[in-house]
Amino acid sequence: MEGPQEYKVGNLSEGHLSMAETSYIQQRYRQFLDLMPLTIALAGLPESDHGKAFTEDQLEARAMTLRKAYRQARAVAKACIEG
Repeated sequence: MEGPQEYKVGNLSEGHLSMAETSYIQQRYRQFLDLMPLTIALAGLPESDHGKAFTEDQLEARAMTLRKAYRQARAVAKACIEG
């Protein structure tokens, strides 16, 4: 089984995507970008100290937090739309 970031749509290695696949990818990408401000707010992650980088473990933990916040942002948006 593939990881959560790996999606099989068409034959990407050869660059062949149908119009429907391209439209679907663009729609999902737009949804992702539209939800990013809410996702970041829900995650509540502090910025790094000036000149100090996060460790690899800290980056992984922050990425997991963002993934969970994105799922919640999608759920909030869906609940608001369905009303």
